[in-house]
Amino acid sequence: MIPKRTRRLWHVLLVIGITAFSASAFENSPIFGGLLNWKGGFAISGSAETHAEASSNSLSPESSALPLFSTIILNADQEVTCSDNGFTIARFNLCGDFDDRMISVSGSHGSYQWQQLVPGGSCTFDVNEDCPPIIGNECNTSWQTVGSASTFTLSAAGVPAATGAEFRVRVDGGSYYYFKVKKSTITQSYVKRDFICGVPGRIQVTNLSSAYEYSLDSGSGFGPWQSSAIFVGLTPGTYIVKA
Repeated sequence: MIPKRTRRLWHVLLVIGITAFSASAFENSPIFGGLLNWKGGFAISGSAETHAEASSNSLSPESSALPLFSTIILNADQEVTCSDNGFTIARFNLCGDFDDRMISVSGSHGSYQWQQLVPGGSCTFDVNEDCPPIIGNECNTSWQTVGSASTFTLSAAGVPAATGAEFRVRVDGGSYYYFKVKKSTITQSYVKRDFICGVPGRIQVTNLSSAYEYSLDSGSGFGPWQSSAIFVGLTPGTYIVKA
């Protein structure tokens, strides 16, 4: 799961209404809402913002080999070195189906060719490996051109969470630079208890690992981060939780 290091916003807002009149029942609902990642409806008013850190736990450890072929791909979440040939491989780690990225390269060039590997037959790949799938010639015909602009929009919805995806780019007809893409999917939910007969309300976010911290906004801005996914002592109102 995603460790708590350098934070990067994955936007998912969870707006939860606490009412003073409903029965003291728990309600469960998926948390899909937000600025960049998930959008959807609730039985009760809601959205959520997910805030977490980039992860390298699920990726192969970075090789200690000296990079011989540095990448020109910018703003990768991680760069690793292939021990077979010294290539620097860019990695992008996506959060959900709405975490689209605009991929760009350094410098200004006359032509660009963005390609994606579409494996078939004996051509296979492992996105966890630090080397591109170019050993042998099984995949030579499996690269398909997907763009020719100076930037490439990486659509998260088109990246399989189970396998990830392999891409490469070259400029001015030169050498290829490779990048690998992984996508994690998160199913979140919550439980709330309404304010009834003077008994304060309660919100609990469920289905997220202990790697997350949480902050609550009751209308005056987000409060401090806490490790507990439970907020208590709530009066009637609308609350936003980010994790």
